[in-house]
Amino acid sequence: MSNLSQQRLSRKNSIRKRIALTYTSIYMVLCVFMLASFVLGYGVYQGVVYSAYTEGFAGDLKKQLRLSGDIITDENIEEIRTWCHNKRVTSTFKEITICNEQYRRLITTDPDMPIEAFSHPTNIVYRFFPQISQISNGYYLDHTVAETGLRRYIVILRYDIQGVLEDLTMTVRLLGLSMLFGFLIFSLAGSARTVEMLSPIDRITDVAKRINGDNLALRIDEAEAQYELAELVKTINSMMDRIQASYNKQMRFVSDVSHELRTPLSVVSGYGNMLQRWGKEDDEILDESIAAIINEAAGMTDLIEKLLFLVRHDNETLNFDLVPMNVSNLLKETIKETQIVNKEFTIDTEIEEDVLIQADQLRIKQLFRILLDNALKYSLDKKNVLIGIKTAPNGFADISFKDYGLGISPKDLPNIFDRFYRADESRTKATGGYGLGLPMSKIIVQGHGGKITVRSKVDHGTVFTVHLPLAVQKEDNFDFGYEEGDSGSERLDLDISLNQH
Repeated sequence: MSNLSQQRLSRKNSIRKRIALTYTSIYMVLCVFMLASFVLGYGVYQGVVYSAYTEGFAGDLKKQLRLSGDIITDENIEEIRTWCHNKRVTSTFKEITICNEQYRRLITTDPDMPIEAFSHPTNIVYRFFPQISQISNGYYLDHTVAETGLRRYIVILRYDIQGVLEDLTMTVRLLGLSMLFGFLIFSLAGSARTVEMLSPIDRITDVAKRINGDNLALRIDEAEAQYELAELVKTINSMMDRIQASYNKQMRFVSDVSHELRTPLSVVSGYGNMLQRWGKEDDEILDESIAAIINEAAGMTDLIEKLLFLVRHDNETLNFDLVPMNVSNLLKETIKETQIVNKEFTIDTEIEEDVLIQADQLRIKQLFRILLDNALKYSLDKKNVLIGIKTAPNGFADISFKDYGLGISPKDLPNIFDRFYRADESRTKATGGYGLGLPMSKIIVQGHGGKITVRSKVDHGTVFTVHLPLAVQKEDNFDFGYEEGDSGSERLDLDISLNQH
């Protein structure tokens, strides 16, 4: 579909047009309803007025009949006819007709009126207004006058409503013109107001079209939007903040990975070139090169495995096989394996026996190795760490890893679980590593419904405490935050909860 066709379709189905059509339709329906209500109300009002006239004439006729002998006979018919003529002249009635119960005309001021005009109609008007006998050039309202015995007379009064109809017609025309004029004003003002209210959408669209990888910092001006659109703009800006943060994090991740891989690849390439030049004849260079290449390959393998772990977590394909297990024995086993490799370190333990948790044994052992290795790395001067485990009253197993090394500064503490984050260069040079261990430990703890509490003081050491649910407990969520430590101790607590990423 061409751009021109798309634009035409967009205008045809635009929100502005739909809103304008909706409110215009509502206005027209209201106008028709008001006009119909006016006409109907006016008609009912006139019917009530004419009914009152008819009842008044019937009362006067009763009095006249009593004076003339109670019934209409040949002797008093002229007297009553004269009375009717005089009554017509002095009232709003145009013609007066009196009939018996069989609608046989007895007295009339209009001799030319056909007798069939006095029959009751069967149309819908009579069903709602039974006092109307017929509609011709005027209203014919009937009223039964009950007298002595079984004598009853039908009174039919014809009113001249020509003036009323003319007034009604003129009023309806004026109302129609006013409504038409109001419709024009409503359409113009409503269209302008709609354009004004929806103009932020155009700005949102324009900004959204201009946002790309080069200007992710571009945002919509929240001051220009009102009502629900203001909330929409805030939501879009908040979404863009998250997208920008994720994009920057991804770019930083790629940059860090490239940086970490560049060094070992350079080392391998360098030793390969050296082997090609001199290594074939020099056994010492050959052995050195082979050892370096093997060491760098092992480092890259370790880095790739950690990256694959993080990728599986990001893709939500990282699974945990949770089963009841004795975490006390697993911790002892991990300490024993670590002590064999790091004989120069003293590892003190305070381990409560037979603590059971619901966990994935392989992942928990991986967590222990990360934290234990981290404690050993930062205990360069005092080669001593303390490992402990105990059950807490809240239904959790508290597993702590304490070192007496460099400590973590308050400014670095909030970032230690970020990928590839490492503190100052002196710490990096002294300890090495890729900065992926703690992010992996965070993921493992999250997967088990636990939390990590970190307490650290510069030059005094760090304590990582892992809180994991006991086997009989259900998984709970914990808050993420920082808690001030003892006064003057420069200590911060960092809690990592299940719902944090």
